[in-house]
Amino acid sequence: MIIRLFLIFLKIGLFSFGGGYAMLPFIQNEIVNTWKWIDIDEFVNIIAVSQMTPGPIAVNSATYVGVKTAGFFGAVFSTLGVVIGSFVLVILISKKLETIKKTHILNNVFRGLRPTVIALITTAAYSVAKLSVKGIKDIIIIILVFILSYKYKLHPIILIIISAFIGVVLY
Repeated sequence: MIIRLFLIFLKIGLFSFGGGYAMLPFIQNEIVNTWKWIDIDEFVNIIAVSQMTPGPIAVNSATYVGVKTAGFFGAVFSTLGVVIGSFVLVILISKKLETIKKTHILNNVFRGLRPTVIALITTAAYSVAKLSVKGIKDIIIIILVFILSYKYKLHPIILIIISAFIGVVLY
């Protein structure tokens, strides 16, 4: 199980672009759909906990899934799996980055990847919203937090505290 967790999260880390949010559809596909280690409701909870705790959401998610499925060593190897590929690639590429970053082809590659990353993040947001939004109260919280974030630029920690307070009051 520990080796399987490592290999799955290594694959996720190597073949997903755009950071943790873009990785969420990959994590969901592997952990919920393919291996069925957790159900979709728990996956949504993992995302919520991973978002609120310090660190990248993909690393936090990998750690949580590792603990859930194989204990401490599952967490260690899931976390290593999700970060080691990027770590090695960055080390290898960093020596050549200055010379290749000015190439026309590389710029076109990144221009092509940006819309894909947006689509992956949107897919993750839609999946979470579809399972989490259950009524008008949820929609009100979403709109309020969006306004407070976008218009008033409130810090995410403040938004989490406000949302928790509203949750206690409304539910």
